[in-house]
Amino acid sequence: MEILIDLFSVLSLILAVVILFKLRNLQQLARTDRILIIVLVISTIITSIPTITSFFQGFISGLNG
Repeated sequence: MEILIDLFSVLSLILAVVILFKLRNLQQLARTDRILIIVLVISTIITSIPTITSFFQGFISGLNG
């Protein structure tokens, strides 16, 4: 179950980065919409940092045996 949570966190981080890059092309959005999307992306990145670091620590320790 913990692996699924880690995987979801990594996928949400990738999705947040993709949305951030897509924002450059969305000039027709209202300013408040862009601010809300940026806040959502940044909060997703911040909340997934601990999970991602623990995921990679577990992955590296698994490789080391």
